Amino acid sequence: MKILFKFTTAFLGFLLWGVWLIINKTVRFEAEGDSDWRAFRKENGPIIFVFWHGITFPLFYYFRGSQISLITMKSFKGQVLAEFARRCGFKVYSFAETEHGSEGARTLVELKRLIEKGETIGLAVDGPEGPAHQVKPGAIFLAQKTGKYLWPLAIDCPRSIRLRFRWDQYQIPVPFSRVTVSFKQPIRADKSDGEDATALTLKELLSS
Repeated sequence: MKILFKFTTAFLGFLLWGVWLIINKTVRFEAEGDSDWRAFRKENGPIIFVFWHGITFPLFYYFRGSQISLITMKSFKGQVLAEFARRCGFKVYSFAETEHGSEGARTLVELKRLIEKGETIGLAVDGPEGPAHQVKPGAIFLAQKTGKYLWPLAIDCPRSIRLRFRWDQYQIPVPFSRVTVSFKQPIRADKSDGEDATALTLKELLSS
C-alpha cells in the first residue's frame, strides 16, 4: 500500500509539474520592487516570504530552483504537492494536517527551528484551506519569535484563468501572457504593534 501511495503521488506530482512547466515557460515574467532577496538574506538572515495561496502557480515558477523551504500536509494531496514542489527546486517539509491544537503548535515549533537553522521559508498565509485573503497568525508568530522579516509577495497577472470552484480562486496565467512579481516592503512583526495590526498591514500589502 505504501509503495502504491508513493508511486501515485510521485506520478501525479510529475504530471502537475509538467503542465506547470509548459505553461509558465511561455509567460514573460517581470519583477517590481527590490527583488534582490538573496542580498537581503545575506545581510539580514533568513526571510519569511508570505503570499496568498491562489497565486502560487506563477509565483513558484519565478522562484524555481531557489531551495526556499515550503510546507505541505501529510495527506495524499499534500504529498502530490510535495513531489511537485521538489521538482520545482524547493525544499519541502511535511507536517500533520491539523492547523490547530497540539499538531498546529508542533508545526509552528518545527518551522521556528528551521528558520533559526538559517532556512528561508515561504508561507501561504491564507492556506491551506482558507478563508481566502484572510491572514492567519502563523507567519506573524514565527516572525515575532525569530525576529526575522516578513516579506510580502504579490502577483499582477491581467490575463489569467481563475478556478472559481476553488476556495482560493486559483490563478493560472494564460500562455504567452505577462506576469509581474511584486516585492513589497519587508516588515518586522513587532510584538508592541499587536498581531491584528500586523495582519492588517500584511493584507493591505498582499492585496495592493
